[in-house]
Amino acid sequence: MEAAGKRYILYSGEATEIRLWVLADLHMGNRACAIEKFKKDVREIKKDPYSFWIGIGDMADFISPKDPRFDASCIDDKMLKASEMGSMGYQLIRQVRDIVKPVAHKCLGMGTGNHEYRYMREQDQQQLHHWLCTSLQVPDLEYSSFMDLSFVKIKGRGKPELKPISWSRFKASKTHNLSNVQTFRLFTHHGAGSANTPGGKLNRLKQFMNGFDADIYAIAHVHGQTVLVDTTIAADATCKNLVDKVKIGIITGAYFRTYNQGATTYAEIKGYMPSTLGAVQLTIQPARRRVSTSLGGEL
Repeated sequence: MEAAGKRYILYSGEATEIRLWVLADLHMGNRACAIEKFKKDVREIKKDPYSFWIGIGDMADFISPKDPRFDASCIDDKMLKASEMGSMGYQLIRQVRDIVKPVAHKCLGMGTGNHEYRYMREQDQQQLHHWLCTSLQVPDLEYSSFMDLSFVKIKGRGKPELKPISWSRFKASKTHNLSNVQTFRLFTHHGAGSANTPGGKLNRLKQFMNGFDADIYAIAHVHGQTVLVDTTIAADATCKNLVDKVKIGIITGAYFRTYNQGATTYAEIKGYMPSTLGAVQLTIQPARRRVSTSLGGEL
């Protein structure tokens, strides 16, 4: 797990709304990969000055011939040629890099999923994900992480800007007034288990929200989309007034079709529910400390 520090976004305006896309479960290399849908979303992030993104794993399928799930008929030969099988990990991760590179400057960080983790461990290629993050110059969030997302309101700033990971509040204080800052703690985890019903997926999300202290939770893995708003009651510093802490969690979608024409996936064989294609977006109004999602719900 990573305590990934702070990322700063500079913005101006009370009504500014910033969208955070949670991208996961692309499964690059599989014939069931909805690659054109993914590319379309990346283009949307690129053209929208108010959009930023975070990656939380399974960006490539990473199923080698040594894996019992391997099925040569599911390999997309447009993405991975037979001559490249010996360097599958590098070939696929390089393609992921090339697609998201135009929006690397808008990325909060990238984490791994069970597909990366298993492939890197079994193939002794643990550097693959780190190579991706280094190449894109984004934080490596590993399998799970905490991150503080700080929004710095600066009058007349114009379009929002995500500062580089080398940007520190100490250095910035010399040139910016950082007194007007709203910070949200973000928890990410690729996800776990094989929940296949709406209730099962919701319970999995709630377990993460009960076990970790954050404002926003972003989970993937189960190829569905879910939102949960939860409230904890506490007392203020004087212990004379009740206060409520509201937190919001999402399970983002996938870019992997469970049922795909012309290919029988391992997900189809296990009888998983059809994937919800695409990514959930969180809409953040920093000045008003509001967070909502493309699925509804509000913090």
